[in-house]
Parts: sequence; structure tokens; C-alpha cells
Amino acid sequence: MKRVACMIILVGWILSSCNRSISGTALDDLKDREEYTGSLVIDPSGYMGQEVDHLLINSEHYPSDQAVHISDAGFYRIEIFRSGADPANPDVIRLVILDKERGEAEWGLKKWIPETAATGEMDQREITLVYPRVVPAGVDVPIIVLSEGTREPFSDLFRAEIASVDFLIKQGSGSVQIPPDGVHATILTIGQRTLPVEISVSD
Repeated sequence: MKRVACMIILVGWILSSCNRSISGTALDDLKDREEYTGSLVIDPSGYMGQEVDHLLINSEHYPSDQAVHISDAGFYRIEIFRSGADPANPDVIRLVILDKERGEAEWGLKKWIPETAATGEMDQREITLVYPRVVPAGVDVPIIVLSEGTREPFSDLFRAEIASVDFLIKQGSGSVQIPPDGVHATILTIGQRTLPVEISVSD
């Protein structure tokens, strides 16, 4: 009898372990287009009364049997694939993680150290472009142009153009926002010179 009792206790413990819920915020408790401060731990196991097969978060695959940790500031697109539902039409929750330590102007942006690329010379000046190499679809893209050399920068004034957007480079620097429909432009024109620009759009 003792052996039978021990077996029953063991089976019960195993079943309770298998049914133990995932600790975290339920998908049902997340709101679309909401802002959250700090990190999130998400329980991806169920949504709208159905089991979830998996998630795609910013196109990265996550299984439904493990808690999902989101800690970096930035925009997140969560695609929810419920079991038995049409995989071509997942449920979508979009949210932003804020990092208030970075100040109000940047607290929803991912931490990013821009790459610089010295792309050529113009009138004894080295021209450097600073811009993100990969961007999400549908956003304006900033480009910073820096001009360095032996000439007096305050006497310099250049007209530049990319993606049909004109801007000025003066006192050694200039900047422009490329609209989403011009992101695929590959040439920046400064005066009579052209410089290559390489930007990829993520899915």
C-alpha cells in the first residue's frame, strides 16, 4: 500500500509540474499601440481563449511554451499564431518599450551607435555620411553629412540632394530626412559630386 501511495504522489507531482503555468504578463493583457516602461515578461501560451502555436516578434520566432523577455527600448511587432487559426492572418499587437533613463526625446528608441563611412573627397574635404544601414519599413531615415578638411568651414555652403529632397551643407555639416518612398535611393548628390548610400529595409 505504501508503494501504491508513493506512486500516486509521484504521478500527481509530475502532472502538476507539466501543468504549471508560465509566469508573465498574458497576451490578453497587452494592448495594441501601448507604451510600457522597463522590461516585459510575456506568457505566450494562450490568446483569446485559444492555445498559441508560436509568436513572431519583429520577425524573430518564439515558441509558446517559454516565457518571452523583452527589455530593450524600441518598437515591437508581436504576431500571434493561434493553434488551428489561419497562419496567413496572425493577430498583431504593436507596442513600445520606453527607457526613461535616456530622456523623453529618445526613451522609445533602441540604443544605437551609428556607423560612419568616409565616402570620398570634395574640394580637398573628406565627406563622411552617418545613417542607419537597416531600417523598418514605413519610416523616415535620417542622414547626417559631415565635411572635414583644411579649408575654413564657415565659408563652405553646398547644396545636396537625395531621393528628390534638397538640403544644405553649411559650416561643415548638414542633415536630411529621407521619406519612406525614397529609402531605396542609392545616390547622394553634393554639388557636381555623387556619393553612394546603402540602406536596407527590414521586413
